[in-house]
Amino acid sequence: MRAEKYEGIDKVLVIDDRGEKAVISKGEDLEDKTQLSNQLQARGKSVNQAREELITKSLTNKLKFAPARLKEYFAERNQSDEVEKIDKLTSTVPSQNFKKISNEVEFFGQSFLEGFLDFYGIELDNAVKDYERRLHIIEQVDLNNHHKAYYLGTVIDNDLKLANEKEPLASREEAEEVLQKFSKSEAERDLSATLQRREEKDDENE
Repeated sequence: MRAEKYEGIDKVLVIDDRGEKAVISKGEDLEDKTQLSNQLQARGKSVNQAREELITKSLTNKLKFAPARLKEYFAERNQSDEVEKIDKLTSTVPSQNFKKISNEVEFFGQSFLEGFLDFYGIELDNAVKDYERRLHIIEQVDLNNHHKAYYLGTVIDNDLKLANEKEPLASREEAEEVLQKFSKSEAERDLSATLQRREEKDDENE
């Protein structure tokens, strides 16, 4: 068995020896291999399915209530009557506000409820896309011998792609250093490309 820890994600994915099934763990029970084996046997899902659930739930929990953007959402759809109701939502946690809307649906109305759900569906999609487009540190722990290895990778459509699969890094510090260098070079390439596009546009206007 091995555990995979993804940068920025709260819990851990535990994968069986065949790499076929996985379960989500809080990371506190990784020493109890018997319990983990039983969990994999009883409720193990395909690795990609479990990974999707892990990342989606974690990013959902990190979403913050954004009243200004929600007001823009309703205004853009010519639903100005709904905008004033947003001030009645006081929690910074979207799920708490959803409960309030559901419990007071007579005040908020079905249209507001549907708009709120649609808006936060879009917010979650954007959070997932943002996570997917970035390179992250992936920590893999062999639960049989406790050996740790560090990789740089992306999770796109729930599929893990490792940039250094054949050359794992020995420590998180080393992984952070490599990631920092990569991010710097990527930013420099983006800046260079932007400047080049501006030069080409200026040449066209002359």
